[in-house]
Amino acid sequence: NVNPNIPYGMLLRVNSEIQIIKRFLNIQKKIAVIPKVEGKTPTDVFNKLLHISKELDVLNNQGIDPSAVFAQVMRLYEDVSTVLKFLNITDNTFPPAKNDNSKPKDAFMEVQNFNKYIKRLQRIFDIDRTSFSGLQKDTIVPEDTFILVGMANAEFQTIKAYLGLTHEVTPPAIFYKDKTPSDVEQVIVWLTRRIQLIDTLEVQ
Repeated sequence: NVNPNIPYGMLLRVNSEIQIIKRFLNIQKKIAVIPKVEGKTPTDVFNKLLHISKELDVLNNQGIDPSAVFAQVMRLYEDVSTVLKFLNITDNTFPPAKNDNSKPKDAFMEVQNFNKYIKRLQRIFDIDRTSFSGLQKDTIVPEDTFILVGMANAEFQTIKAYLGLTHEVTPPAIFYKDKTPSDVEQVIVWLTRRIQLIDTLEVQ
C-alpha cells in the first residue's frame, strides 16, 4: 500500500539528477515545470512521470515512439503469461485483427480498459487499488501510453505478489523497430482478452 507521496518524492530526486546532468552538459532547453500540488494522487505521479520522460527526451535528443511503447507492452504480455501458466489456465485467445488506422489515443484507451480488469481482480481478492480515473486526456502522444503501460505493469505486480510469484521478475524490454499505434493497440486488446481468463487466483 504505497502512498502516492512516496513515488512522487522519488521522481523529484530523479528530476534533480536530470537537471544536474543538463547543467553539466550545458543543455539549455527547458521543459515547462509542473505546478506544485498538495495531497499527491496517482494522477500527479503520472504527470510527473510524463514531465521526466520529456526531460529524458531532451537528454537523448529523441522522443518516445510507438516501438518503445510496444516493447513495454510485450513486458506486460510476458507477465500475464506467467500468471496464466502458474494458475494452469488454458489460453485459447488469439490476437484481434489489426486496426491500421489506430492513433496513439486508441492505444491509450485500450490500456485504460486493460487496467479495469486489473482493478477487477484486485477488488475480488481485496488487494489495494489505485484509481486511474483522472488520467484521461484529450490529446495523447506515445509518451502518455508508454507511462500508462508502465503503471499497468506496476499494478499487475500486486497480482503476482498475491500469488507469491516474488521471484518471477518482469523481463527487460527488447528492442523493436517500425512499430505503430496499430501494433500497440492490437497487443493490448489481446492482453485484455487474456486477463479476462483469470477469474480466480487459486491454482487449479
